[in-house]
This record gives sequence, structure tokens and C-alpha cells, in this order.
Amino acid sequence: MNIRTEPGAWDRKGALPHSQLASASEMAPVFEIPPAGAYQLDPDESVITFATRHLFGLGAVDGRFRLASGQIHVDGSLPSSWVRLTVKAASFATGNASRDTAVRSARLMAAARYPDITFVSTALEADDGAWLLRGQLCVRGHEGPADACLRASRWDGSLLRVRATATVDRYAFGITGARGLAARRLDLWFEIAARPAMAPGGPARPGGTP
Repeated sequence: MNIRTEPGAWDRKGALPHSQLASASEMAPVFEIPPAGAYQLDPDESVITFATRHLFGLGAVDGRFRLASGQIHVDGSLPSSWVRLTVKAASFATGNASRDTAVRSARLMAAARYPDITFVSTALEADDGAWLLRGQLCVRGHEGPADACLRASRWDGSLLRVRATATVDRYAFGITGARGLAARRLDLWFEIAARPAMAPGGPARPGGTP
């Protein structure tokens, strides 16, 4: 099933900060919906990038996280579908070793104490030509609401690719160090790849059991 968005709905200015993500430019603004079932996220085929500011807003910073694991469950009733994923906090990388070490430290992300960043969706809603994925994000031991906008998807019969964007307020998740010096918000871009899962008995809904 294809669901077409508004022309150019996902081509907003700055959508991929200095990105090398060739797959994004190849994807049309169309949602191709795969068959109902469970899909395992493929970390090697997925990329999470971000953009923020530093030096009191004067400098731009681009970087990336690495996806660790996750699952998409596509339901026959699409709004009942859900997503869960895990990212390793220590995978934060901007190409500047001293900055990366400082961000991973106890002052900011506390990656050694809180190694996992998790997102579990709670609702999927149609939103002006796109889909809004609502959920709970947990960072540094702080859990709170977070939304991602699904921009496009492609299904080729064996691999599902999904593009999404989100903005996260780090203060809301307990990362309050370096106020002013480092920006409060991160803009995130997700290029997620997933393959059909072959788990017997079907997937467990987030927070539940199979």
C-alpha cells in the first residue's frame, strides 16, 4: 500500500546536515506500507544523525548516534503499529574527541552509568500528509514524552526503510550541564532499515510479554 504525502513534504531546508545518506535522496515522498508483522531493525543499515549549536549558538555541530537494536510491528490497523529502539549513549560522535568525551561524561549524558537511550512508541497518528509517532523517550534515567515525524518509507519486499525527524529538549531529560555554551535542543534525522523478523509466536508489545 502506498500513501502519498504533499509534494516536497519531507524536503525541508537543512533536513540532512552535511549528510552522506545516499538512501534519503533516492526515496520519493511516499509511504510504502509493508505487510503486517514484526520487523527487526538493522543497525548496520541504519543511521541516526543530529545537528545542534555550541559556543553560545555561534557554531554548528553535526554528529551521529549508532542504533543498537529495535523492532517495528506493523499492524493490520496501521495506527495500532508500534516501534521500540535502543541507542547506545556512548555512540555519540561529532568527530571532535574532546567534545565527545565531555558530552559522554557524568556532567552531561553520563553514558557509563546510563548506557542505553530508549524510545517506545505509544501512538501513531496521521498528521498533515505525514505520520506522527508519539512515545516515551528515556535518556540518562529520565523518561518523558517525545514525538517523531515519519517522513517517508520504502518497502522492496525484503527491506523496509523509514525516514523520520525529531527534536529533543535535553533539559527535559536531565542533561542540563553547559547551559548556554551548548544548545538546549538537538534536531535528529533517522534513516532506519528493518527486515522481517522470524520470531515464533509473534512480537511482544512494548512493555508486555509475547
